[in-house]
Amino acid sequence: MRLDILETGRKAQVIRIGRGSEAEQRLMDMGIVPGVEVELLAKHPFRGPIIIGLGNSRIALGRRLASSIEVE
Repeated sequence: MRLDILETGRKAQVIRIGRGSEAEQRLMDMGIVPGVEVELLAKHPFRGPIIIGLGNSRIALGRRLASSIEVE
């Protein structure tokens, strides 16, 4: 399942990032790597950003970038 499809309030483990090396490096710099658990905190309307919780941090991701993250 893709991160952008996950229901608000659910936690999931990152399986892989399928957008290319540049996106993968950007996400890795934010701490989003395969094996880490994230929680979907909010989905803003009208194709707005997706807010995820990662440890004690909150990270805003664009929908396009979030759709490249596969979770389970």
